[in-house]
Amino acid sequence: MSRLMLTSSGLTVVLLRAARRVWISIPAWEQRLKPYALGRAIPFAWLPIPSGLCQPKAEAVTALRGALGAHHPMIGHLGTFGSPIVSLLDGVLPEVLQLAPAPHVLLIGSGSQPYQQEFLQRHPAYSGRVTATDALSDAELAEHVAACDL
Repeated sequence: MSRLMLTSSGLTVVLLRAARRVWISIPAWEQRLKPYALGRAIPFAWLPIPSGLCQPKAEAVTALRGALGAHHPMIGHLGTFGSPIVSLLDGVLPEVLQLAPAPHVLLIGSGSQPYQQEFLQRHPAYSGRVTATDALSDAELAEHVAACDL
């Protein structure tokens, strides 16, 4: 029995071959996906994902970035920090924190502070570069998400 192994680009070609239209979450995906349509004229349409977050005040976001170290790229993670996510973060965060320029990681959400403490116990070299919020109000959540570059 032979196995068919497809790469992600191969799977993209297969999916686009079967598609009559493609909905994308950000317009930049159209440029990245069109080459895999192999010349087929498939319509691509932007279908923005709505957000329940309010629009934060620019001054509040600027102040927050300053307090967290705005001279660093800010990488955020919003979640509940349950065991499936924590195991993934444990594998990724040390690599992310070694990038240049040195990023600051902002952990947002319930359970983020205990995770931050455990992470920094294992990786004390990153102290001062990983911040946690725990639960936030809606306005604070919007400010923290807006403060992130990624």
